Amino acid sequence: GYFPGSQKGFSPYSIEIPDHPDWYLEDEDFTLDTWVHPVSAFNYAGIAHQNTRWYLYIDSTSKLNWYIEDGSETFSMQSSGTVPLNEWSHLALTRSLEVTGSGSGQVWRMYIRGIIQDEATENFDIPNLTGPLWIGRGTGATDLFYGYIQQLRLFIGKALWTDNSNNS
Repeated sequence: GYFPGSQKGFSPYSIEIPDHPDWYLEDEDFTLDTWVHPVSAFNYAGIAHQNTRWYLYIDSTSKLNWYIEDGSETFSMQSSGTVPLNEWSHLALTRSLEVTGSGSGQVWRMYIRGIIQDEATENFDIPNLTGPLWIGRGTGATDLFYGYIQQLRLFIGKALWTDNSNNS
């Protein structure tokens, strides 16, 4: 859908989806992915968030960001590359339980157009959140996305990509 942000006289626009138990991520592998076509860069242009506890957004420098908190701790990631304006890009965030050199852990990966932008091993369980899923806005009233968002998907139980495979 098209999300006009607050530009050109449009009222702020976003989609609110009521809470559902299927979104309980806790320690599950998962993939959050979407296609975006941003028209303009804004600070905290929200792609999706739930209950202000997890948040996927593009910042004013066109970098993709992931932020999550559980009430006492936070974890965040930022892409090394940028999401181009006025072009379609596939974005993905994955978390998978993997065996690493120091044991097993949750490996988080962020992709833009199929290329890993950030990777971190961080054991961070997402609490069961209550509250709607928002698409096209962030946690604040002005954290609005300006452009197109298509096919936002949340796959629970599988990290669809774990390397630089072509996921674009």
